[in-house]
Order: sequence, then C-alpha cells, then structure tokens
Amino acid sequence: PWCCAAACLAMILNRRDIRHASQEKLGWYMGLVVPKEAEKLFNKVRTTDEEPEAGYGTQLSKEEFSINHYFSENDIELEETYYPPKKINNYEEFIQERFNEEKDIIVVYRYEKLFDDGSEGGHACLIKKVEDGKVTLIDPGYTCKSVYREVDLSDLKEAINYHGKENRGGFWVISKKKT
Repeated sequence: PWCCAAACLAMILNRRDIRHASQEKLGWYMGLVVPKEAEKLFNKVRTTDEEPEAGYGTQLSKEEFSINHYFSENDIELEETYYPPKKINNYEEFIQERFNEEKDIIVVYRYEKLFDDGSEGGHACLIKKVEDGKVTLIDPGYTCKSVYREVDLSDLKEAINYHGKENRGGFWVISKKKT
C-alpha cells in the first residue's frame, strides 16, 4: 500500500528496459510516508501520526523526492514533466499526442472521486489508452480485482481537479531527456 507512484515508475522503467531500484526503494527515494502502524510492512520508511494533505504515499512535490531528482541521481536519461489539469484544454487529444510521441503518462487523482470502494487519498495509475471518452488505466492498487480499469474521461478529469495542483494532481509525462 501507498506505493502507487513508485509502482508506476517501476512499470515505466521496466517497459523501457532500464535497471532500477526495487519498488520499495523507489518509494523511499520518492519520499514515501506511511502511518506509524504500517511501519512493519517496510524495511525502511518514513512514518507520521498525522496524514499528509495529499494522503499517505510519496512526496513528489518536494524537489528532493521528485522523479527528476531520482533520474538525475541514477544517470537515467529520462525526464518527468508535470501538467496540471488547468493547463490542458482537451484531455483526450493531450493523452493521444503523448502516446504518439512514445511518452508514458502517470495520472494522479483523488481516488474516492473515481472509485467507491472505501479507499481514500491521492492515487497514481498509468494510462494505457484513451478512446471515445474512455480511459484504460493500469492500476497498481493492491485492492483492485484487475490491473486494467476503464473509466469515463469526464470522471477522471473531475477526480484530477479535486486532487488539485497543490497535491500534483494531473499528468506526469515521462519522456527521453532532451539533449
């Protein structure tokens, strides 16, 4: 639990055949914070008594925990570009254009605004495809019945906006580093 952003990054690095740290270590590099009672689930983790505003998980809004910092520290020739929801006019076109450029897209949104199964907080998934107002997500959540989840693009947009720019809700696009 709480490692969705790290799991998404691991999937991207695997797809690109780039060696990387374990998912748990990726979480550590990304500032993973969990509730104190969950500390026993991890070898090395930060804990807190008070849930962060964006929910438990990574702290990618802090430069020292950013994906780009991880790439730089590990000589990985990729870069992450953040697109907040208000910067995108047409979500379907935006996603398709990035796919046409062979870029990976992590989408971050408020979980309970998209799914009604009792879970709450920020959540990260990979986008697999977009077509006719539907988005197929690759969801690393441990409670999912299937890794693939299809959602209405309008519902996803609402969940992204609810999570907000202040919590890095939006799209994290991973691409080859420009030289």
